[in-house]
Amino acid sequence: MNLRQIEAFRAVMVHGSATAAARALGISQPAVTRLIRLLEDRSRICLFARERGRLMPTREAMLLNEEVGRIYFGIERVRDVMVRLRDHGDGYLRILSAPSVAHGWVMPRVAELQSTARALRILVDTAAYAAMIEALVQRRADIGIAMAPQAAEGLASVVVDEVDFCLVVPRGHRLASERLVQAADLEGERVITFRPDSPIFGILRDTPFGPVLDRGSLEVGSSLLACAAVANGAGIAIAERSLAADPAFSDRLACVPVKPLIRIPLRLFFHTRESGSESMRRLLLAFGAGAAPQPGPAPANPSQRRTLRHDEGLASAARRKSGLPGKSAPQAARNRSHVP
Repeated sequence: MNLRQIEAFRAVMVHGSATAAARALGISQPAVTRLIRLLEDRSRICLFARERGRLMPTREAMLLNEEVGRIYFGIERVRDVMVRLRDHGDGYLRILSAPSVAHGWVMPRVAELQSTARALRILVDTAAYAAMIEALVQRRADIGIAMAPQAAEGLASVVVDEVDFCLVVPRGHRLASERLVQAADLEGERVITFRPDSPIFGILRDTPFGPVLDRGSLEVGSSLLACAAVANGAGIAIAERSLAADPAFSDRLACVPVKPLIRIPLRLFFHTRESGSESMRRLLLAFGAGAAPQPGPAPANPSQRRTLRHDEGLASAARRKSGLPGKSAPQAARNRSHVP
Protein backbone atom coordinates (compact mmCIF):
# COMPACT_ATOMS: atom_id res chain seq x y z
CA MET A 1 0.00 0.00 0.00
CA ASN A 2 1.40 3.40 -0.99
CA LEU A 3 0.36 7.04 -1.08
CA ARG A 4 -0.61 6.90 -4.77
CA GLN A 5 -3.12 4.14 -4.07
CA ILE A 6 -4.59 6.10 -1.15
CA GLU A 7 -4.79 9.17 -3.40
CA ALA A 8 -6.73 7.21 -6.02
CA PHE A 9 -9.05 5.80 -3.36
CA ARG A 10 -9.73 9.27 -1.96
CA ALA A 11 -10.40 10.68 -5.44
CA VAL A 12 -12.97 7.96 -6.21
CA MET A 13 -14.73 8.55 -2.88
CA VAL A 14 -14.83 12.32 -3.40
CA HIS A 15 -15.75 12.42 -7.09
CA GLY A 16 -18.00 9.35 -7.23
CA SER A 17 -16.48 7.42 -10.12
CA ALA A 18 -13.17 6.20 -11.49
CA THR A 19 -13.60 8.40 -14.58
CA ALA A 20 -14.10 11.59 -12.55
CA ALA A 21 -11.26 10.60 -10.23
CA ALA A 22 -8.96 10.11 -13.23
CA ARG A 23 -9.76 13.62 -14.49
CA ALA A 24 -9.05 15.08 -11.06
CA LEU A 25 -5.73 13.25 -10.77
CA GLY A 26 -4.68 13.83 -14.38
CA ILE A 27 -4.28 10.13 -15.16
CA SER A 28 -6.25 7.58 -17.16
CA GLN A 29 -9.33 5.76 -15.91
CA PRO A 30 -7.65 2.31 -16.22
CA ALA A 31 -4.77 3.62 -14.10
CA VAL A 32 -7.21 4.59 -11.32
CA THR A 33 -8.91 1.19 -11.51
CA ARG A 34 -5.52 -0.54 -11.33
CA LEU A 35 -4.47 1.48 -8.26
CA ILE A 36 -7.74 0.61 -6.50
CA ARG A 37 -7.26 -3.08 -7.32
CA LEU A 38 -3.71 -3.00 -5.93
CA LEU A 39 -4.95 -1.33 -2.74
CA GLU A 40 -7.59 -4.03 -2.27
CA ASP A 41 -5.09 -6.81 -2.97
CA ARG A 42 -2.48 -5.46 -0.53
CA SER A 43 -5.00 -4.75 2.23
CA ARG A 44 -7.09 -7.89 1.58
CA ILE A 45 -10.24 -5.78 1.93
CA CYS A 46 -13.00 -5.41 -0.65
CA LEU A 47 -13.45 -1.65 -0.86
CA PHE A 48 -15.72 -1.45 -3.91
CA ALA A 49 -18.43 -3.60 -5.41
CA ARG A 50 -18.43 -3.63 -9.24
CA GLU A 51 -21.93 -2.95 -10.52
CA ARG A 52 -22.46 -2.32 -14.26
CA GLY A 53 -18.93 -1.06 -14.63
CA ARG A 54 -19.19 1.34 -11.67
CA LEU A 55 -17.29 1.27 -8.37
CA MET A 56 -19.76 1.21 -5.46
CA PRO A 57 -18.09 1.76 -2.05
CA THR A 58 -18.59 -0.92 0.58
CA ARG A 59 -19.06 -0.27 4.30
CA GLU A 60 -15.33 -0.88 4.76
CA ALA A 61 -14.59 1.83 2.19
CA MET A 62 -16.79 4.31 4.05
CA LEU A 63 -15.00 3.63 7.32
CA LEU A 64 -11.57 3.89 5.68
CA ASN A 65 -12.58 7.15 3.99
CA GLU A 66 -13.30 8.75 7.38
CA GLU A 67 -9.70 8.15 8.48
CA VAL A 68 -8.24 9.15 5.12
CA GLY A 69 -10.36 12.32 5.27
CA ARG A 70 -8.71 13.30 8.55
CA ILE A 71 -5.28 12.94 6.95
CA TYR A 72 -6.28 15.07 3.96
CA PHE A 73 -7.83 17.65 6.25
CA GLY A 74 -4.47 17.97 8.02
CA ILE A 75 -2.68 18.36 4.68
CA GLU A 76 -5.17 21.03 3.60
CA ARG A 77 -4.56 22.90 6.85
CA VAL A 78 -0.82 22.89 6.16
CA ARG A 79 -1.48 24.18 2.64
CA ASP A 80 -3.75 26.94 3.97
CA VAL A 81 -1.12 28.05 6.47
CA MET A 82 1.56 28.16 3.78
CA VAL A 83 -0.68 30.24 1.49
CA ARG A 84 -1.58 32.58 4.34
CA LEU A 85 2.04 33.07 5.33
CA ARG A 86 3.00 33.68 1.70
CA ASP A 87 0.23 36.19 1.03
CA HIS A 88 -0.19 37.93 4.37
CA GLY A 89 2.73 37.08 6.61
CA ASP A 90 1.55 36.94 10.21
CA GLY A 91 -0.98 39.75 9.66
CA TYR A 92 -4.01 37.48 9.49
CA LEU A 93 -6.64 37.30 12.25
CA ARG A 94 -9.45 34.74 12.45
CA ILE A 95 -12.32 35.73 14.76
CA LEU A 96 -15.29 33.56 15.70
CA SER A 97 -18.23 35.17 17.45
CA ALA A 98 -21.47 34.06 19.03
CA PRO A 99 -24.23 35.08 16.57
CA SER A 100 -26.04 37.33 19.06
CA VAL A 101 -23.06 39.65 19.65
CA ALA A 102 -21.52 39.52 16.16
CA HIS A 103 -23.19 42.52 14.54
CA GLY A 104 -23.77 44.78 17.53
CA TRP A 105 -20.63 44.22 19.60
CA VAL A 106 -17.93 42.53 17.51
CA MET A 107 -18.21 44.30 14.15
CA PRO A 108 -17.86 47.89 15.46
CA ARG A 109 -14.64 46.89 17.23
CA VAL A 110 -13.36 45.00 14.19
CA ALA A 111 -13.99 48.07 12.03
CA GLU A 112 -12.09 50.25 14.50
CA LEU A 113 -9.22 47.75 14.64
CA GLN A 114 -8.99 47.64 10.86
CA SER A 115 -8.89 51.43 10.63
CA THR A 116 -5.76 51.48 12.79
CA ALA A 117 -4.12 48.35 11.30
CA ARG A 118 -4.80 48.57 7.57
CA ALA A 119 -2.32 45.81 6.68
CA LEU A 120 -4.16 43.35 8.92
CA ARG A 121 -6.39 40.87 7.10
CA ILE A 122 -9.35 39.80 9.25
CA LEU A 123 -11.79 36.91 8.91
CA VAL A 124 -14.97 37.17 11.00
CA ASP A 125 -17.54 34.39 11.23
CA THR A 126 -20.17 33.14 13.65
CA ALA A 127 -20.17 29.79 15.42
CA ALA A 128 -22.00 27.95 18.16
CA TYR A 129 -20.09 27.86 21.46
CA ALA A 130 -18.92 24.23 21.23
CA ALA A 131 -17.70 24.64 17.64
CA MET A 132 -15.94 27.89 18.57
CA ILE A 133 -14.05 26.30 21.48
CA GLU A 134 -13.04 23.32 19.33
CA ALA A 135 -11.72 25.64 16.60
CA LEU A 136 -9.68 27.63 19.13
CA VAL A 137 -8.19 24.52 20.73
CA GLN A 138 -7.26 23.16 17.29
CA ARG A 139 -5.80 26.57 16.32
CA ARG A 140 -8.26 26.99 13.44
CA ALA A 141 -9.27 30.35 14.91
CA ASP A 142 -7.34 33.00 16.84
CA ILE A 143 -10.09 34.61 18.91
CA GLY A 144 -13.54 33.56 20.07
CA ILE A 145 -16.12 35.90 21.61
CA ALA A 146 -19.05 34.45 23.50
CA MET A 147 -21.04 34.66 26.71
CA ALA A 148 -19.81 32.17 29.28
CA PRO A 149 -19.49 32.10 33.08
CA GLN A 150 -15.89 30.88 33.08
CA ALA A 151 -12.89 30.13 30.89
CA ALA A 152 -12.91 26.95 28.80
CA GLU A 153 -10.52 24.04 29.25
CA GLY A 154 -7.17 24.62 27.52
CA LEU A 155 -7.92 28.28 26.70
CA ALA A 156 -7.32 31.65 28.30
CA SER A 157 -10.04 34.28 28.46
CA VAL A 158 -10.70 37.89 29.39
CA VAL A 159 -14.05 39.43 30.32
CA VAL A 160 -14.58 42.29 27.86
CA ASP A 161 -18.17 43.24 28.72
CA GLU A 162 -21.33 42.15 30.52
CA VAL A 163 -24.63 41.41 28.80
CA ASP A 164 -27.99 42.12 30.45
CA PHE A 165 -30.93 39.84 29.75
CA CYS A 166 -34.62 40.71 29.85
CA LEU A 167 -37.96 39.16 29.03
CA VAL A 168 -38.66 39.69 25.33
CA VAL A 169 -42.34 39.77 24.37
CA PRO A 170 -44.33 41.02 21.35
CA ARG A 171 -45.61 44.59 21.62
CA GLY A 172 -49.17 44.46 22.95
CA HIS A 173 -48.47 41.31 25.01
CA ARG A 174 -50.04 41.25 28.49
CA LEU A 175 -46.56 41.52 30.10
CA ALA A 176 -45.21 44.23 27.78
CA SER A 177 -46.22 47.09 30.09
CA GLU A 178 -44.97 45.50 33.32
CA ARG A 179 -42.15 47.31 35.13
CA LEU A 180 -40.65 44.04 36.38
CA VAL A 181 -41.42 40.34 35.88
CA GLN A 182 -40.58 37.23 37.87
CA ALA A 183 -40.64 33.56 36.93
CA ALA A 184 -44.18 33.08 38.26
CA ASP A 185 -45.46 35.71 35.79
CA LEU A 186 -44.53 33.40 32.88
CA GLU A 187 -46.92 30.62 33.90
CA GLY A 188 -49.13 29.54 31.00
CA GLU A 189 -46.93 31.22 28.39
CA ARG A 190 -45.18 29.53 25.47
CA VAL A 191 -41.51 30.02 26.34
CA ILE A 192 -38.66 29.83 23.85
CA THR A 193 -35.58 28.26 25.38
CA PHE A 194 -31.93 27.67 24.45
CA ARG A 195 -30.13 24.52 23.40
CA PRO A 196 -29.14 22.51 26.49
CA ASP A 197 -25.46 22.43 25.42
CA SER A 198 -25.17 26.24 25.33
CA PRO A 199 -23.56 28.18 28.20
CA ILE A 200 -26.54 30.58 28.25
CA PHE A 201 -28.93 27.72 28.98
CA GLY A 202 -26.71 26.53 31.85
CA ILE A 203 -26.65 30.01 33.39
CA LEU A 204 -30.38 30.66 32.97
CA ARG A 205 -31.24 27.24 34.31
CA ASP A 206 -29.62 28.17 37.64
CA THR A 207 -31.94 31.17 38.01
CA PRO A 208 -35.57 31.11 39.17
CA PHE A 209 -36.50 31.08 35.47
CA GLY A 210 -34.85 27.64 35.04
CA PRO A 211 -37.98 25.48 35.52
CA VAL A 212 -39.91 27.64 33.05
CA LEU A 213 -37.17 27.28 30.41
CA ASP A 214 -37.06 23.51 31.01
CA ARG A 215 -40.65 23.36 29.76
CA GLY A 216 -39.90 25.33 26.60
CA SER A 217 -41.22 23.72 23.44
CA LEU A 218 -38.93 25.59 21.02
CA GLU A 219 -35.13 25.46 21.37
CA VAL A 220 -32.85 27.95 19.62
CA GLY A 221 -29.09 28.33 19.39
CA SER A 222 -28.79 32.06 20.13
CA SER A 223 -30.60 35.13 21.47
CA LEU A 224 -30.77 36.44 17.91
CA LEU A 225 -32.91 33.46 16.92
CA ALA A 226 -34.92 33.79 20.13
CA CYS A 227 -35.83 37.40 19.29
CA ALA A 228 -36.69 36.41 15.72
CA ALA A 229 -38.95 33.66 17.06
CA VAL A 230 -40.72 36.09 19.40
CA ALA A 231 -41.15 38.62 16.58
CA ASN A 232 -42.86 35.92 14.53
CA GLY A 233 -45.29 34.93 17.27
CA ALA A 234 -43.64 31.71 18.45
CA GLY A 235 -43.73 32.69 22.14
CA ILE A 236 -41.73 34.78 24.62
CA ALA A 237 -38.07 34.48 25.62
CA ILE A 238 -35.36 35.50 28.06
CA ALA A 239 -32.82 37.16 25.74
CA GLU A 240 -30.30 39.97 25.46
CA ARG A 241 -31.67 43.44 26.09
CA SER A 242 -29.56 44.99 23.31
CA LEU A 243 -31.06 42.69 20.68
CA ALA A 244 -34.63 43.47 21.64
CA ALA A 245 -33.81 47.16 21.25
CA ASP A 246 -32.15 46.65 17.86
CA PRO A 247 -33.89 48.48 14.97
CA ALA A 248 -34.55 45.11 13.31
CA PHE A 249 -36.86 44.16 16.20
CA SER A 250 -37.66 47.29 18.25
CA ASP A 251 -40.92 48.09 16.44
CA ARG A 252 -42.25 44.58 17.13
CA LEU A 253 -40.72 43.63 20.49
CA ALA A 254 -40.80 44.94 24.04
CA CYS A 255 -38.10 44.29 26.62
CA VAL A 256 -39.29 43.83 30.21
CA PRO A 257 -36.77 43.84 33.13
CA VAL A 258 -36.56 40.60 35.09
CA LYS A 259 -36.08 39.87 38.78
CA PRO A 260 -33.51 38.78 39.74
CA LEU A 261 -31.25 40.66 37.34
CA ILE A 262 -29.56 38.36 34.81
CA ARG A 263 -26.15 39.57 33.66
CA ILE A 264 -23.73 37.26 31.81
CA PRO A 265 -20.01 37.95 31.21
CA LEU A 266 -18.93 38.36 27.59
CA ARG A 267 -15.56 36.66 27.21
CA LEU A 268 -12.82 36.85 24.64
CA PHE A 269 -11.21 33.40 24.34
CA PHE A 270 -7.81 32.55 22.87
CA HIS A 271 -5.23 29.77 23.05
CA THR A 272 -3.10 29.72 26.19
CA ARG A 273 0.08 29.67 24.08
CA GLU A 274 -0.81 33.15 22.81
CA SER A 275 -1.45 34.68 26.23
CA GLY A 276 2.05 36.13 26.59
CA SER A 277 2.54 37.38 23.03
CA GLU A 278 2.84 41.10 22.26
CA SER A 279 0.45 40.82 19.29
CA MET A 280 -2.24 39.29 21.52
CA ARG A 281 -1.71 42.02 24.12
CA ARG A 282 -2.32 44.70 21.47
CA LEU A 283 -5.36 42.82 20.23
CA LEU A 284 -6.84 42.57 23.72
CA LEU A 285 -6.40 46.30 24.19
CA ALA A 286 -8.14 46.95 20.88
CA PHE A 287 -11.14 44.94 22.13
CA GLY A 288 -11.20 46.82 25.43
CA ALA A 289 -9.75 44.02 27.57
CA GLY A 290 -7.66 45.60 30.30
CA ALA A 291 -7.67 42.73 32.80
CA ALA A 292 -5.13 39.90 32.88
CA PRO A 293 -6.21 36.73 31.02
CA GLN A 294 -7.79 33.99 33.11
CA PRO A 295 -6.57 30.47 32.33
CA GLY A 296 -9.16 27.78 31.83
CA PRO A 297 -9.14 24.57 33.87
CA ALA A 298 -6.19 22.34 33.01
CA PRO A 299 -7.15 19.08 31.26
CA ALA A 300 -7.07 16.24 33.76
CA ASN A 301 -4.70 13.33 33.29
CA PRO A 302 -6.66 10.36 31.84
CA SER A 303 -5.46 8.08 34.65
CA GLN A 304 -6.58 10.66 37.22
CA ARG A 305 -10.03 10.80 35.56
CA ARG A 306 -10.33 7.01 35.76
CA THR A 307 -9.24 6.98 39.42
CA LEU A 308 -11.67 9.76 40.28
CA ARG A 309 -14.57 7.98 38.60
CA HIS A 310 -13.60 4.72 40.34
CA ASP A 311 -13.38 6.40 43.76
CA GLU A 312 -16.70 8.17 43.21
CA GLY A 313 -18.30 4.87 42.27
CA LEU A 314 -17.02 3.19 45.46
CA ALA A 315 -18.17 6.14 47.59
CA SER A 316 -21.60 6.09 45.98
CA ALA A 317 -21.96 2.34 46.59
CA ALA A 318 -20.95 2.80 50.22
CA ARG A 319 -23.53 5.54 50.70
CA ARG A 320 -26.27 3.39 49.20
CA LYS A 321 -25.31 0.46 51.45
CA SER A 322 -25.33 2.64 54.57
CA GLY A 323 -28.54 4.41 53.62
CA LEU A 324 -26.86 7.83 53.57
CA PRO A 325 -27.95 10.36 50.94
CA GLY A 326 -25.72 10.75 47.89
CA LYS A 327 -23.95 13.92 46.71
CA SER A 328 -26.82 14.82 44.45
CA ALA A 329 -29.50 14.75 47.17
CA PRO A 330 -29.41 18.51 47.88
CA GLN A 331 -29.58 19.23 44.15
CA ALA A 332 -32.46 16.77 43.75
CA ALA A 333 -34.28 18.50 46.60
CA ARG A 334 -33.79 21.87 44.94
CA ASN A 335 -35.04 20.49 41.64
CA ARG A 336 -38.15 19.11 43.33
CA SER A 337 -38.82 22.46 44.95
CA HIS A 338 -38.99 24.05 41.46
CA VAL A 339 -41.64 21.64 40.17
CA PRO A 340 -44.98 23.46 40.04
